[in-house]
Amino acid sequence: MERFLKNPLVDTEVVMAAYAEDLLARLAKYQHTLVLMIDQSKVNAAFEVLMVSVRLRKRAVPLFWIVKETKGGIGFESQRSLLEVVRGWLPQESRVMLAVDHFYGTAELVGWCQKQGWGYRLRLKGNLCIYQDQGPDKTLDQLKTAGKKTLERARFRSEMITHVGILHELRHEEPRYIAMDSLPNEYKTRDYGLRWGIENMFPDFKSRSFSLMQTHIRIAERLERLILVLSIALHWAVSLGLSHERQHQDHSKKGAKKTIRSYLYPFKRGLRFLRRCCFLNKSPGTLWFYTN
Repeated sequence: MERFLKNPLVDTEVVMAAYAEDLLARLAKYQHTLVLMIDQSKVNAAFEVLMVSVRLRKRAVPLFWIVKETKGGIGFESQRSLLEVVRGWLPQESRVMLAVDHFYGTAELVGWCQKQGWGYRLRLKGNLCIYQDQGPDKTLDQLKTAGKKTLERARFRSEMITHVGILHELRHEEPRYIAMDSLPNEYKTRDYGLRWGIENMFPDFKSRSFSLMQTHIRIAERLERLILVLSIALHWAVSLGLSHERQHQDHSKKGAKKTIRSYLYPFKRGLRFLRRCCFLNKSPGTLWFYTN
């Protein structure tokens, strides 16, 4: 493993292309729209990882990433470079929607999505200012207080022009301002919730199963290769878990009570089976035999 992580000939993009293209093609066959997510998470005290993933069932599966030595957000140029790589892996004529948190809801990212013809649900900060046809400009927070729930072709001071849906649920302290490509309504605003699949993925990397945060590696390129190994293992674990679920028809049991934890089961089951295959030197079978 140490030699692998130090090997400069290991190209993360080349290796992941084979896995990502296969998965995206299978998902595009069964899903009306491919939901991509981009988010950032801490690896250790010095490094952050910015990752693009795709939604599969109720969770996310990693596609491509970059590791930076920083204590702040990783900027739009790195976001664009990741998305450009993933865009090259997409099947032709596939429909795509990008969902991101408010740290990445920027004019640059909105403009990039519009240029690619992608759908998007990008959460915006409430202090962004919008031009008004009459009277002084107002922030999103001010417009929400005034009773606005939707904004069509809102013109921001940042020169961004986009539709915006506004939603404030009782269990959430802050309202959500969601930039979107289509005319806004409550249901389309709630599409932003599709990004929550990524909240299950990062804990799997960092604590639940792979313990990424315990690494002492202090070189970004080697961390990227370590995440490559873990991502391939995660692809196999989720794939095997879905295969187990399909074979045992777990999802079709009538009267079975589903919980939030039940959506994690394919990964957990698959990881146990993958470990057993490695221990017994046994082939785990076909990758992504079931994705629908």
